[in-house]
Amino acid sequence: MKTEELAVLEKFYRLLLEFHERVDKFPRSRKYNLGDRILGNLYQTLELMIIAKYSKERRGHLREINLRLEIMRFHLRLCHDCRVISTKAYELLYERVNEIGGMIGAIIKREKDRLE
Repeated sequence: MKTEELAVLEKFYRLLLEFHERVDKFPRSRKYNLGDRILGNLYQTLELMIIAKYSKERRGHLREINLRLEIMRFHLRLCHDCRVISTKAYELLYERVNEIGGMIGAIIKREKDRLE
């Protein structure tokens, strides 16, 4: 596995850990609907990253990862609008999701160039 792919997997893993800590602090009314959805999406995304790591046909998995990151952006926005995370936390987490998205985008581009 290439260094960039290891880096994106590590960044995503750290993001998942951070969300676990944050969801634990969500109000009860948000923890079991919004919090569970966020963590479920993150776990599915992590699984897709691992599957893509070992797959020969990675493009479909990478596109699905990109889609799940977009869903995560909307989850973050909803967390902020529902006031379960602060503006500062929203900006920090959004930046991290965007950084991971940019790294996935670069891997997708490299895969596309490799296949053409």
